Amino acid sequence: MRIPRNKFYEESDELVDVVNLKIPLELFGAFDAFDGVYPAYHMNKRHWISVILPDVPNDLLKHLISISFDATKSKKKPTPTADF
Repeated sequence: MRIPRNKFYEESDELVDVVNLKIPLELFGAFDAFDGVYPAYHMNKRHWISVILPDVPNDLLKHLISISFDATKSKKKPTPTADF
């Protein structure tokens, strides 16, 4: 999505590309020290981060996407079996 930088406590109205990613609670504080990574501006700030795409290196972005994918993928439930 494209949103103004000022949603992230910055002094600019420039529109930037942003992606929201889910992060496990135990990892949440580890990523907000990076430039371009903020608590999600319009979602649950304990589980989601907003990443300003032009401000984050590609390797970090790929890592965050992988973590988010693992955090949001479906937990498969065991298939019930009939006992005959």
